[in-house]
Amino acid sequence: MPQPNKQNQNKQLNQQNQNKQNQNKQLNQNKQNQNKQLNQNKQNQNKQNQNKQNQNEQNQNQNQKQNKQLNQDAAKKDQIDKNTNNQNQKKNLKRKNKQKELKKNIEKLKKEGEQFANGISKVMNEVEDSSATTEDYENLNLNEFQEFADQANLNNENDNNDKINEQAEFDKDEIVDNQQKAIFSKFIQAQSHPDNLYDSESSDAEAGKEISKTGNIPMHWYDGFDHIGYNLDGEQVKKTIKRDEIDKFLFNNDPSGIQWRTVYDEKSGKEIILTEQEYEMLRRINEGKFADGDYDPYEPMFERPYEDKIHPITGGTEPKSRFIPSKWEAKRIAKLVTAYKKGWIKLNEKSKKPLKHKPYMIWKDGEESEAKYKFAFLRIPPPKPRLPVHAESYNPPSEYLLTQQEYNTILKYDPNLEKNKFLPTKYNSMRDIPIYEKLIRERFERCLDLYLCPRAPAKIKKQVELAEKKKKLLPDLPKPETLRPYPTTLAVQYRGHKEAVQTISVSSKGQFLASGSSDGVLIIWEVETGRLLKQWNFGSSILVVAFNPNHDMHDILVVTTADARVLLINIYVRKNQINKFDERIAIIDQLITYKQAETSSRVSAAAMWSAVSDKELYQSGVRMQITLKKAAEKLIWHNKGDYFACVCPDASQSNQILIHRITTQQTQFPFRKLKGKVQCVQFHPSSPHFFVATQRIVRIYNLVKQVLMKKLLPPVDEISSIDIHPGGDNILVGSFDNVVCWFDLELGAGKPYKILKYHRDVVRSVTYHRKYPLFASCSDDGRIHIFHGMVYNDLLKNALIVPVNVLSKYHKIINSKGILDCVFHPNHPWIFSCGADGLINLFSS
Repeated sequence: MPQPNKQNQNKQLNQQNQNKQNQNKQLNQNKQNQNKQLNQNKQNQNKQNQNKQNQNEQNQNQNQKQNKQLNQDAAKKDQIDKNTNNQNQKKNLKRKNKQKELKKNIEKLKKEGEQFANGISKVMNEVEDSSATTEDYENLNLNEFQEFADQANLNNENDNNDKINEQAEFDKDEIVDNQQKAIFSKFIQAQSHPDNLYDSESSDAEAGKEISKTGNIPMHWYDGFDHIGYNLDGEQVKKTIKRDEIDKFLFNNDPSGIQWRTVYDEKSGKEIILTEQEYEMLRRINEGKFADGDYDPYEPMFERPYEDKIHPITGGTEPKSRFIPSKWEAKRIAKLVTAYKKGWIKLNEKSKKPLKHKPYMIWKDGEESEAKYKFAFLRIPPPKPRLPVHAESYNPPSEYLLTQQEYNTILKYDPNLEKNKFLPTKYNSMRDIPIYEKLIRERFERCLDLYLCPRAPAKIKKQVELAEKKKKLLPDLPKPETLRPYPTTLAVQYRGHKEAVQTISVSSKGQFLASGSSDGVLIIWEVETGRLLKQWNFGSSILVVAFNPNHDMHDILVVTTADARVLLINIYVRKNQINKFDERIAIIDQLITYKQAETSSRVSAAAMWSAVSDKELYQSGVRMQITLKKAAEKLIWHNKGDYFACVCPDASQSNQILIHRITTQQTQFPFRKLKGKVQCVQFHPSSPHFFVATQRIVRIYNLVKQVLMKKLLPPVDEISSIDIHPGGDNILVGSFDNVVCWFDLELGAGKPYKILKYHRDVVRSVTYHRKYPLFASCSDDGRIHIFHGMVYNDLLKNALIVPVNVLSKYHKIINSKGILDCVFHPNHPWIFSCGADGLINLFSS
């Protein structure tokens, strides 16, 4: 027995040892991990420290470079300042030396000028004495003046070099120098010819024989002559022979390039070659520079030193009188104002412009006749009346009076003789003459005008005020031109019905138009061309036609007739296609073909589904019919295209509204009891809501919850039609009271948002456009009113309603019936209308 116990103990000891070993391993591993982390942290710290050291070294290097650059820049500036100072000192020394030399030269020139002036006076005296000859002037010794000429040239060079800097200081000395130069130039001219002393324009006199002196006149005046004017001696200046085409070509191709510097002078008829200086001057002027290339516009300004004057000339403060307005000016202005007020001076008077051609008398005999007829034509007197004759007297002679027989014969030919012509009559005295028949009435009306005249302006003022108030009360609506597109013009007219067209409908794709008339004729039209595609005659009046709104089932057409039938038609089926069904027709036929379904006796009694028994109707596309107790006057499709509702106003209360389903071929009665006679119904475009309009109330029901949601109370006696906006929050209601009401369901008051009283007769139909912000209403007055109705997504903004257009005079009124129905095109801003005259019109934008 003790052996197993030992074994167990040994096992336990071994397990404990193993556990200790495992713990030691884990502790070692943890220590190793901690050491690794510590080493990694140290390495990271070392790296960071190295990066910081590197950054510090870089910053130090940058600072050192910046300091070096600053030092270099400072050194450069010092050198530049030193150089400028040295240059200025040198310039000052040069100026002082030049000034000393100039003073010495001027003193010498003064002395020599006196000697030169004495010599010139001698020459002038000899010239005045006509004893001297030209040979004497030629043998004239000029050695005395040679030294003076050399000195003058040196002075000119010095003046040209230092002219800009010392101009202000040596004005007087330069005047003396210029006088000496003029005297010297006259002396040089005297050497060639003594006449030059008297004529300063010798060059012009010599050239006068060649240059035309006609003045500044157009040179084309001499085109027909062989000369270009006259010189000073009155002789003709002949034209120079111009180059022909060959010479011009050779001259233009001259390799020396002289043709670019030649200018033709029309006055002299010569070609002038421009020098390099002139060409350079023209080039600088063309570039917008100064003509003189040596001129420096940025030279330093020379300031004249003021040795004695420390302060400016006038250093005092300005007097107070300069800041106070003048009294004399104020008095002058007051006089002008009084003159303007009293009318002595008139402002803004239109100056009477003098007539270009003054009127004058054609036949005038002198000043007296002109004065006599001066005001003769201002007033033209009327012609003098004819003087009365003996027949117009109240007591004419007997020979002017008519006998009874003459009077009767005249009346036969002219029964209105007494009104049109005057007949002489005899009166015993002037008191017996009858007065003018309308005299009393005209006097009374005149007195009435005078009596009411003071009150007329007050009435006119009231009328103007009322018109302004009306304008203020009217809202600020946009112009219809800015709200396009909308229907404006008649585009297509569909003719084929002989009786009144009571209903129309457009397919959901907008390709086909269906119309039904009171004589039982149903026609399918092509919208764009107006072509008649198919026609049926059902024998009884057609009340409603309606295409399926679903795009996949847009071929299905539902028709209600006056004999209480509802017909379902496939419009694509034709007589010659009975045995050649395509896929499209086959799918539609499967939906429309009659299938026996289990229905209750109550439903079957009110609405019985059956196939069409007439073969001709079946071959033309009529597939199924629903027989009702009473005729359905209104028919509305659901947007999905599976349900449609019929309204039978003459049926019992529970059978007035019927909802039919195509896929199951069943009929439902949504209401057991209804209050009042139902006029029309509508499905909500997106919610399970159903609108029922009785004669005075529109009720909104929730079909899922089977609860009455809201009541709308239009202020009318009898509702004729309703329509719902594609958004589902606005409703149009038309009535037999010529009124159209717009309801906004979000307002929640049950009262209309707008009441439109535009029509003069019964409103037959109201409709919304499914894409554009448009709605319309038609009436028996033969008019269609088009409105712009914009509904905003912003709940704080009310709908914008603007009347845009009125379409009238397109339908005739027959038996007090005008337009019976109107429908918008699903894709375009077009509208269809049908009327009692059997016409269908399409109006486009």
